[in-house]
Amino acid sequence: MDSNINKEKLCLLKMLQIFRKNSDQDHPITLLEVGKLLEQEGLSCSRKTLGRDLKALRDAGYDFIKSNGSNQRGFYLAESSSFETAEVRVLMDAVLSAPFITEEWTKQLVDHLKSLMSVHQAEDMCRQISFDRTYKCKNGEIFYTIDTLEKAIRAKKKIRMVYQHQILWHNRVTLDFGREFILSPYALLWSHDKYYLACNYKKYDVVSNYRLDRMHRVEIMEEPARPFEEVCSYRGTFDADDYLRHSFYMYNGERQTLLIRCKNSALEIMLDRFGDSLEFLECDNSKDVFTARTDVSISEGLYEWLLQYSEVMTVLSPTIVRHEMQERIRELYKHYQCAPNFQNDDA
Repeated sequence: MDSNINKEKLCLLKMLQIFRKNSDQDHPITLLEVGKLLEQEGLSCSRKTLGRDLKALRDAGYDFIKSNGSNQRGFYLAESSSFETAEVRVLMDAVLSAPFITEEWTKQLVDHLKSLMSVHQAEDMCRQISFDRTYKCKNGEIFYTIDTLEKAIRAKKKIRMVYQHQILWHNRVTLDFGREFILSPYALLWSHDKYYLACNYKKYDVVSNYRLDRMHRVEIMEEPARPFEEVCSYRGTFDADDYLRHSFYMYNGERQTLLIRCKNSALEIMLDRFGDSLEFLECDNSKDVFTARTDVSISEGLYEWLLQYSEVMTVLSPTIVRHEMQERIRELYKHYQCAPNFQNDDA
């Protein structure tokens, strides 16, 4: 008796798995097909039993839809908690394009995401996706690093790690010997396709950022982390959204109000960077310009960003930023004036 009951329960669970894996709106399956798939699992169920099991699953709240199309007879499982195909595609593209995810880890995550769809949907999608292995991270520790940092942040403990950079050695790219750091971790941040740790290095009273793909041998220490309240203006909770919004290329600095005049062609550049925090003060269509202001962190990252768009943006204030931009543009001009001019033999 117990054996028969266990078999019935197993058939019910396997039936649910079969519908999840093999059916969708475009690929309903009949109870006959379910029976054949169960036989491949070493289970034998009559059509009557399968019909009773299907009813039991429906009574339990599973949404089985019957399809009566001429070429698509059968049932499929429509679970409200499951992901839409477009949602899985977006997640896959994010994984495929993220440089900090190694090639091996990329394949594993894509396989996990494929399990959220039927085999038919996964097969169709995989024919459409590809990724550039050239830009994938080579640091095989990064999965462990993320897990360790998450635990350290929750436990409010310091971490020890070795930070390494890529260098040229005899015309080949390799890693340097690295430098050991002890840090107080506050938040993990994803910005411009890089993963960062916002933290404090005890030598300075500021929040610093370190790239996860450059971290090696990360370990949690017993020593409590330094409270972030001692090194930034946040209280109670480290506001990662605010921190990212005011940072440029993950450089940190003093918060000030930036007043900037832009050509109208730079409007979307400004909106992409500052969003709703951008305040428009003046719009002069006769000169094809507008003036706006926003709060930013004055840092090396800000100057790098402004130099990219110096043709369409002019800093009006603060004066220190305006003067720094003038000096950098002069130095850039001198740099190109003094640079050797190599003749291109192919020209």
